[in-house]
Amino acid sequence: MQKTSCLKNINGPEEVKEARGWVAYYTAANTGIGALSAQAPGADELALAGIEVAMATTIFNGVYYFDFSKTVIKNLLVGIIGNRVGTYAFKGASKLVTWIPGIGNCINAAVAGSTTAALGASIIAMCEDMDKARKRGEALDRFIKKMDEE
Repeated sequence: MQKTSCLKNINGPEEVKEARGWVAYYTAANTGIGALSAQAPGADELALAGIEVAMATTIFNGVYYFDFSKTVIKNLLVGIIGNRVGTYAFKGASKLVTWIPGIGNCINAAVAGSTTAALGASIIAMCEDMDKARKRGEALDRFIKKMDEE
């Protein structure tokens, strides 16, 4: 079913369900990358970030139909990631253990998957808030600016 307007079927459970499906898909991808690249610390960061941007683009534009440019999405992700400093501190600390074959692969996979899942949950929450603002007729650029100020 194709939507003909951004105001049709917005803020419905079908968007949340579809977005969660995409989060699961991209989380599985990042978990695999984490498992395969454990003994090369830092080598996975570019791939993980690329997949997280792809996940955000899919959810913002493909599920919620915001039609944001990649630049806007990257800026939104920077704000979300800024609020997840603890997650990245844990990820950095876990890199020391990833040199151990086997267990390092498992730990790296778990950290990569859990951080992607957490980011996905944050994106869905942000999209739901933005969707409600759009439904109220609020301009999204002002809404995003207000979110940055909080």
